Amino acid sequence: MEASSSESSAETAPDRAPHDGHADARASSGGTRGSSLAAELATVHAGLAAATSEQDLLAAAMLYIGHMRPSSAHFVRLHVDADGRIERGELAAIWEHGQIQHVHTMLGRTIPLALWRLTAVWSQNPSELIAIADVQSDPRADVDLRDQLSTLGQRALVLVPLYSRAHRSWHGVLVMVFASPRELSQEEHSVCSLLADAVASFAANLHIQRSLREVFQETSLLYDVSLRLNQASSIDEALRAVAIAAPGATYAFLGILERNAAGELHQLRVVAGWGQHKEMAASVIGMTFPIEFVPMISLWIKDPDRPLLISDIETDSRVDPQARMLYRQASQRSAALLPLVVQGHVIGNVSMAWDEVRGFSARDERIFQTIAKQASLVLQNRLLVEESQAALRARAEQSALLSRVLTHLPVGVVLLDASNLRPILSNAAADALLGWGEVAPESRRLNQRFLRPGTDEPLPDEESTLMLAVARGDLQHADVDVQTAIGRRSLMSSAVPVVSEDGQLRSFLLLLTDVTERREAEMQRAKMQDELITVQAAALAERSTPIIPISDDIVVVPLIGSLDAERSNQLLDTVPEAASRYEAKLAIIDITGVSTLDTQAARTLIGVARALRLLGIEPVVTGMRAEVAQTLVQLGIRLDGMTTRSNLKSGIAYAQAVLSKRSLNRL
Repeated sequence: MEASSSESSAETAPDRAPHDGHADARASSGGTRGSSLAAELATVHAGLAAATSEQDLLAAAMLYIGHMRPSSAHFVRLHVDADGRIERGELAAIWEHGQIQHVHTMLGRTIPLALWRLTAVWSQNPSELIAIADVQSDPRADVDLRDQLSTLGQRALVLVPLYSRAHRSWHGVLVMVFASPRELSQEEHSVCSLLADAVASFAANLHIQRSLREVFQETSLLYDVSLRLNQASSIDEALRAVAIAAPGATYAFLGILERNAAGELHQLRVVAGWGQHKEMAASVIGMTFPIEFVPMISLWIKDPDRPLLISDIETDSRVDPQARMLYRQASQRSAALLPLVVQGHVIGNVSMAWDEVRGFSARDERIFQTIAKQASLVLQNRLLVEESQAALRARAEQSALLSRVLTHLPVGVVLLDASNLRPILSNAAADALLGWGEVAPESRRLNQRFLRPGTDEPLPDEESTLMLAVARGDLQHADVDVQTAIGRRSLMSSAVPVVSEDGQLRSFLLLLTDVTERREAEMQRAKMQDELITVQAAALAERSTPIIPISDDIVVVPLIGSLDAERSNQLLDTVPEAASRYEAKLAIIDITGVSTLDTQAARTLIGVARALRLLGIEPVVTGMRAEVAQTLVQLGIRLDGMTTRSNLKSGIAYAQAVLSKRSLNRL
């Protein structure tokens, strides 16, 4: 570097320092000054070599330039476009009052160098410095420059271009201003030219070092983000890994685009997020936004390969009013939207925001773009994993719930393999009913002998519900009995084939419901019902054949209607028993209400009379009408041994007369 500077000075010195006839004399008389200047320049060079910033470079250069007593000196860092044209300058270092100003209102200020007339002069000939002894008279100074320096109370100006020929790039310009008109001496001109080459070379080194540091920092940041993304065990951790590249962000959210049945973008669902205000951030997670209300979607979805960086939401014309209102409500001033693209399709975005205006550089855009590409796959994979895990958890919960239900279900449930009818699973109720409590699952077989209900007759296999379900392929029911360790049980057996999603018969479901208690209760009810029917029949018989006691010794049995076989049996059962119960001596059977009297009815009357006579009760038949008597004569039925009277009144009179006569006879 030193050699390069020396060669440069050797080449340019003849052009910058004109010769005259007294050159040797000046060299002889200036020998002492030459030695001190060389030492001074060596010190300057050492300072330049040790510089780590533009402020250090300016401080080293001022070790010499300070002797020229400028009012102030500035190191202006240059920004050029892609074609190498100078666009603007940035005040990187300021020297005032004999020292470097580390804190100054002008530091970092942008200077529109492209608008200066002098910029075209020194940028076209970077080897020549520009020294204007008096801006008020020098034609190279335009009106704006004169007014500006006049306002500052300055009259002279020196511009030292910093162009590195080795790197073929601009690295800045040194600007010195003087309060009064100032001519540069030949020595000052030559030394400033030498300093221009040296400072430009060291500024180039600084730029390279800074670029290397930025590359290293950028690489380190990307590596850190990549490592954390790959190690993330959840969506939240993956989102936090992405946010490492956004220091100072107050919020970060992951939104996933969802489509409707027609395949059109429908809404954006927030699936993860974090923020300085945890409650507010948590309230946003799970929310959905209709696609037309998603902030600036028309921008980032059309150009998904680049992040959308908004330095100032309030002033950026790309921000639509609705998005501006949303950010304003959240007190956000800057935003970064990172589209997530997988296999050429936008699946969502990562949205980050800051509560103050934040400038974004090309480095920021490059970092966000790189991170977005990697995060797209990682976040989608994490989403798929979490969805799978959620599905597995839901399935496990359903299985656990089903297991609890089966365990406590009072119905026996057995799932059998369709290929060999071996049990796959069974619940506690089935184990108890089938006697499998102490049998290992792999040894269980459905080999119990079922019986026909209420009998000891074995149920044929072809009549079992399982075999019927196998043969017919549909739901089958049957009532069976089974002998178990806890005794004989009555079961309601149901079997149904289970078909898988592919339409194949995979298993059979056998349901066994213990209905022993119910069957016994039904039998008890049936028995009670039969007894009740018997009692009711007896009561009905008594009501249909009433026995009327008219005295202590006489009962009347009025008959109404026809005498069929059932009623005849009732008469034979009830009349003798009732007459005996009343301790009657005579029983008057009144048939006035009997319309017809056939052979069966006549034989019934004869039978009742005989039964009464055997009990010591005299039977008397009253109310026989003429047509009934004719029927009996035609049928050849004789009522020998039976007393008859025309009506009930005469029958009662007869009975009383008989009883009176018997009383007199006893007396």
